[in-house]
Amino acid sequence: MVVQRLDTIETERLRLRPVNGDDLEPLAALGADREVMRYIGSGKPQSRREAGHWLEHLLAESTTGPAGPPGLPGWRVVTAKSAGDWIGLAALKCLAQQHAEVIGIESAVELGYRLARRYWGQGYATELSRALVRHGFEHVGLPLLVAIADARNLASNRVLEKAGLIHRKTYAIHGRTIRFFALTAEEYRRRPTG
Repeated sequence: MVVQRLDTIETERLRLRPVNGDDLEPLAALGADREVMRYIGSGKPQSRREAGHWLEHLLAESTTGPAGPPGLPGWRVVTAKSAGDWIGLAALKCLAQQHAEVIGIESAVELGYRLARRYWGQGYATELSRALVRHGFEHVGLPLLVAIADARNLASNRVLEKAGLIHRKTYAIHGRTIRFFALTAEEYRRRPTG
């Protein structure tokens, strides 16, 4: 199978496009929001400088391609198709090694996202997650897709379930309780459609 990396992934309402240099302001605002960052990484907001460094990393990755299987999109900016609003970020990327080790898997591709707070509760996270699940299995040809969520983040846990991922394990790392979700290609093919 020849896998081509798509520049843009689209849903009914959303466009997931590559990161560009104009994304610093909204990226910095997203990272500075305590509620957005509450369950991500250390749980602390990012400084503008940290956001700038991360943007540099994402720009380099968008040129070379992310680590992982061919065709993996890495991080994408999520925008509204109708008005072009900058909604957040979403990714299919390699799961961090520290989590893979605790879970007991060698490596896997992880679905992840973070959205600006004003776009919460509108179904965008579920919509983009379903699109990334479909992309991962149908375009990249993944054998397995995983996701992790802080157990206290009930909204993200529900989004991952609605996207079709199955809770497999709960574990502790860095003083946090994390729920591990996964879906195999076989389970994806057998799922009900419609």
